[in-house]
Amino acid sequence: MKIHTLVFLIFFAPIYADIIYVPTDVSTIQAGIDAASNGDTVLVAAGTYTESINMKAGITLHGSGYENTFIENGGATLVTLADDSELAFFTLTHNSADWAYMLDIGPNSLDYGNIFIHHNKFIQNSMCVIYDRESHPTSSNVVISNNIFTAIQSGGPSSGYGEGIINIEHSTGVIINDN
Repeated sequence: MKIHTLVFLIFFAPIYADIIYVPTDVSTIQAGIDAASNGDTVLVAAGTYTESINMKAGITLHGSGYENTFIENGGATLVTLADDSELAFFTLTHNSADWAYMLDIGPNSLDYGNIFIHHNKFIQNSMCVIYDRESHPTSSNVVISNNIFTAIQSGGPSSGYGEGIINIEHSTGVIINDN
């Protein structure tokens, strides 16, 4: 009987994930991500957020719709993604620096996987919108779907060439659809 009870507790124990609300619980998107744990969701209210975002593994980042939830800056990469992360329902805009990307997949030598980028709008970018850095071995299971790309200025002001909208050279299992 004790064995059955133990099995029951192991298989039916509730699994909890928190929702962190920006700006209700924390004032910035990055503060929400920093407070989140693997499996948590950071839900961002409508508004304009001027910051650079560094995702953590296992975090879901959702805006309140790309029509009214904006992440912008004029310099660094807007969002650096992480393993098992999701980015959805934002407009990402005003990234005008040379050699800066709107979304950076895999900023170091780790393998990344299970990255989902969907239902976003990308506007006024000066470099590649989604970039998979060559400095890490591979990314796998990267899904880019149902996004809108507009007003893309390929290549930075002084770069002399363009990187394109999506530059994924080092990934496997990439799905790009309905963009």
